[in-house]
Amino acid sequence: MATEEGITAYPCNSIEEAFDRVAASPAHPPPHVVVAGSLYLAGDILRRSGLAPQ
Repeated sequence: MATEEGITAYPCNSIEEAFDRVAASPAHPPPHVVVAGSLYLAGDILRRSGLAPQ
């Protein structure tokens, strides 16, 4: 979908892979990670990254 709209996008098999891709990117500002899925998936990613609200 994103590429059809002219947005450069790369699918990843895990959130770790996505974050590794962002960390390795020379782009400034760094690229965004879009989480497409359930709220459970988004919550899991926030918890694992330490960004979940207390």
